[in-house]
Amino acid sequence: MTAYTGFLYSQIGYNHDQPKRLIVRGPVNTLPDHANFTISQNGDELYSGPITHWGETWGSHWWIGDFSELTTCGTFSASIHDGDSVPFTCDDLHIGDDILWQESFDLVALDQLERRNGFSINDNGVKEGWLDAGMPWQEANSHAATLLGLCDIIDHQADRLSESQRERLEKQIRTGADYLVHLQNKASKLGKKAGACVHQSFVLYQGKVPPLNELVLPGDVSKLSGALARVANVINDEKTELYRERATLAMDWILNDADYTALPFLPGPHRLPDDVKAPQDIPTSDLVMILLCAIESGDERAPELAKQWLARQIKADNAQDGIYGHFYLWDDERVIERNWWHGVAGEGMGYNNGQTLGHHLMVLIRLIKALPEHPDNADWCDALKHYCYGYFIPACQSNPFYLMPNVHYADEGFLGFAGLWHGINAIYGNAAALAMALYEFYPEEELIQIATGNLQWIAGLNSGVTKDSLEACMVYSIDIDDDIALPASQIHGIGNRSCGCWLNLKGAITNGFCTGQQFAWDVEQTRDNDGPFTLTDEDWITHSGGWFSGLSFYS
Repeated sequence: MTAYTGFLYSQIGYNHDQPKRLIVRGPVNTLPDHANFTISQNGDELYSGPITHWGETWGSHWWIGDFSELTTCGTFSASIHDGDSVPFTCDDLHIGDDILWQESFDLVALDQLERRNGFSINDNGVKEGWLDAGMPWQEANSHAATLLGLCDIIDHQADRLSESQRERLEKQIRTGADYLVHLQNKASKLGKKAGACVHQSFVLYQGKVPPLNELVLPGDVSKLSGALARVANVINDEKTELYRERATLAMDWILNDADYTALPFLPGPHRLPDDVKAPQDIPTSDLVMILLCAIESGDERAPELAKQWLARQIKADNAQDGIYGHFYLWDDERVIERNWWHGVAGEGMGYNNGQTLGHHLMVLIRLIKALPEHPDNADWCDALKHYCYGYFIPACQSNPFYLMPNVHYADEGFLGFAGLWHGINAIYGNAAALAMALYEFYPEEELIQIATGNLQWIAGLNSGVTKDSLEACMVYSIDIDDDIALPASQIHGIGNRSCGCWLNLKGAITNGFCTGQQFAWDVEQTRDNDGPFTLTDEDWITHSGGWFSGLSFYS
């Protein structure tokens, strides 16, 4: 394994009143114990401090310098000092007033989606939905994930939007919601029961399963239910009741008609033998989405759905390496739920497709707030606290970036990258939102660090692009020395340096770092294999949804 060396810092910038860190990556002898760093502007030193060895993970050692106390806005130089030697320096470090929002909101949430709508491909002559990835995909699951993030903007940042921004944002919410309704209409025309939706409106892909404009996936329907229910509570017009009705029909379809045993199922991502079949249990991520629908719709079934979900929570007396509070995938406790288990392989689209929301504890927080007098509220609060302290905080503290891992296994520990089909940037935006929402319940400084670290990973304070990592990219390329890691924003066109993506749309967010090739189940889930060793350069609106949510709670 190459011993990469890099000076890593945010490529978009740091909010002036939030944590600020820079990181050095390298082999064990890269920096001595007495190394320090300075922040300067126009030749004047404004801040200095130690840069401390964090430890080793992902095949590298990491040193961290914290300059959170510096709150001056502007552009600065930063240098690492080893006695009289200055091995690392930069002159493009930015601090600003809410800089992450200011630099990204218009481009990611408005301009990008408007342009993607212009490229949309539908069979009814209407530009509904968004071209959602680096090729002609318009998937139900990614539209739902994007809508959840857009609704968070309305819920948490509406007061800061101009009249024009509000109108444009609401238009995009309607664009996504109307497309999901269109997919339900297509399913009805195929004779499917009310509430079902097809995966997308045109064929594109055909394997041993029906074409995508005929394929009904429960994972799509569950996400549609939660997304349309949220939309019905942020959009007030003649379609509000339509969205709410369609959301409830989708929830009912999951509860009464979904057949999880009939779908192509990939056991490998769940570390199961190849001959294992999925049970009829509603998988946890789908259960959480219909619970969201019930909460938003005021459906009396919400507490019972919550009870079913929380019965799958791993309790403290069954902790694995001291880790608890996360969830099993099914009732039978065979499989730990990963944050992300999306992928396509073998027989094509199926059970694993679109599973990108994982431990969506934000839904539990919404339930706690929606039903404060319910007799189960204390149990819900206990479950949230167990997740926060038993899983979430230790998971994010297991690496130098406070990055949300994908899964914890008792025999491997926390894994963030091994065993993925491609990068999972959406998880990091959602983790940032959750950290800030948890902070309202448990005002721990670590939660602010976690929110910052997950957003900054996307904004450029990440492990860095390396020559080897580019081997998984299909479009993006950059000249880079063999042993150097360069920090890069994963929002195309935003920041000092940003990753390229397939569509070349400014504001598009790449799939991100993983291990192995893009769109392949080619790396076993082990600690030895784990690390951000490759970069996947397809862009997908699912990640934009996560960014919207994280930014909405953070700003």
